[in-house]
Amino acid sequence: MRIGKATESILNRSVLKLIRDKNKKSAVSNCAYSIDGEEILASAISTITAPVQNVGYYAVYNAINNLYADGITPQMAMINIMLPAEAEESELKQISRDCKRAADELGISIRGGHTEVTDALTRSLVSAVISGTGRDAASINNHPRKAKAGDAIIMTKWAGIEGSAILADECHDKLKERLPEYIISETSGLKKYISVREEAEIAREFKASFIQDVSSGGVFAALWELGTRAGCGFQVDLKEIPMRQEIIEITNCLLVNPYMLASNGSLLFITGEEEPAIRRLEEAGIPAAVIGRVCDGNDRLIINDGEKRFLDKPAADELLRIDELRTK
Repeated sequence: MRIGKATESILNRSVLKLIRDKNKKSAVSNCAYSIDGEEILASAISTITAPVQNVGYYAVYNAINNLYADGITPQMAMINIMLPAEAEESELKQISRDCKRAADELGISIRGGHTEVTDALTRSLVSAVISGTGRDAASINNHPRKAKAGDAIIMTKWAGIEGSAILADECHDKLKERLPEYIISETSGLKKYISVREEAEIAREFKASFIQDVSSGGVFAALWELGTRAGCGFQVDLKEIPMRQEIIEITNCLLVNPYMLASNGSLLFITGEEEPAIRRLEEAGIPAAVIGRVCDGNDRLIINDGEKRFLDKPAADELLRIDELRTK
């Protein structure tokens, strides 16, 4: 099978079809949850396999952003660290420090987990499981709602936040052959923007019908998932997708598609109240833009200089090319 997340067709026939419960329901959210009276119990998991620095840090943030998007208040984390036989103890210590740093920034506790060395792996694998609670069942993305034709699709921050920060760290020596040091440094610093807590809260204030955090696979993958959950078509203007100049410089230098690059820290949501939502986000210091609108029918279209094309199904994240990008 293809490296990276399982394709949609494989996921549907070999996972979701088999785990459906007796009520014929299966997971359509990034979180697993149960509702007990008025209280929601939820958990989310993120696994990082790419051989990059700060792997534990990104795993924790990736999982917690899924909870924020679903209106859940995180409470605690469990960490699973799997190391190849040739790993040194210093690597384990660094991963643990990275997980703890993220947890401290987010105000949650790491309550347990599992650590193992195995000859079944060639590089380290880190999984973060974050659990939390909520009170509003309508905030869960599984809750029946409708996106209406004409509703706005709003995107916060910029495409490629997380991935470009990783590339700046991992490909520093290669990048400095062509780019000024300050651009590389500023791009590395974008990791400070990878929480979506505040914008997710604002999205719910303005009755967002569906909310999707942008993670592995980038903006294009997140748009596909948003359309699948909302059961709607849309038109998105490529030139309206916000991008920072540093990200453009880094991705151009490495020949990476920024729209297919991990982008934790960015959020997509659908709302009929786009003007007040944009104002509220700007007041909170969060850049945001209307990048498209929901349409009748199921077509998912990307418009670029007046030309329309259908959005492809999610491809593998550009970060999975990291070994090639370091050396080419």
